[in-house]
Amino acid sequence: MICHTLIRHVFISLASSLSSDEIVTDSCSTTTDTRCQCKSGTFCVPDQACEVCKRCARCKPGEEEVKKCTPFSNTECRKRDPSPTEKTPAPPSPTPASSADIVTPVCISLAILFIIIALAVWWLKRRSCETPCLKSHCDSSEIVKIPIDDPLQQRLVPLLGSEKSLKKSFDLFDEYLDVRIHNKFFRMIGVSDNHIRISENGAPVDKVYELLKNWMQRQGLKADINVLLEALLSMDQRRSAESIASAALRRGYYRHADTP
Repeated sequence: MICHTLIRHVFISLASSLSSDEIVTDSCSTTTDTRCQCKSGTFCVPDQACEVCKRCARCKPGEEEVKKCTPFSNTECRKRDPSPTEKTPAPPSPTPASSADIVTPVCISLAILFIIIALAVWWLKRRSCETPCLKSHCDSSEIVKIPIDDPLQQRLVPLLGSEKSLKKSFDLFDEYLDVRIHNKFFRMIGVSDNHIRISENGAPVDKVYELLKNWMQRQGLKADINVLLEALLSMDQRRSAESIASAALRRGYYRHADTP
């Protein structure tokens, strides 16, 4: 009896100790160890070594529970099938545009169109005022006289004497005459090729002056700046002719024939 009690005491002392999340299902005896299981709300799978019980899982939103949690297995969940009574919410119907939303863009468009038309009318009126009228379409009171500033509109008359004014204008020919037509121009006014070749052997700055001087000596009293300008015009060198005539008028070498 004493031996049996001693053995029982030793076995019980060696029995498994409980953790705080377990409960005893079978107490320790002389032949069996203490049997424990997890408390409600926790579990431990028998095939796995559990030092502590695990908390039972809860199904997520949209899932349903197919198997409850037990002390030996976790909760099992699956996705919930949509109920046939549940209807997919219809998309919100578009809000009808208010009258203000329609009227405002229309008003802005009309205002822009009105401004464009007004500018077009103003421009046409201004253009009609600046454009000279034709005699067949306008009254005499509507004819706009536009001054013509053409230095070649009239013959040039020397102010310093015929010879002096002409010689002073030679520098203007040297300044405004296109160098590419030098020889052609001098042949046009009657200078011989021999004199042109001789001038080319001299200083380039003196070529135009010397050839014009030679031309003036050959022409005598007939030498006239208007002859030189007409020669340029016949060669389609109007810009050069206008520049020379303008400079001669501006520097006081010549005046127009109708200028007092």
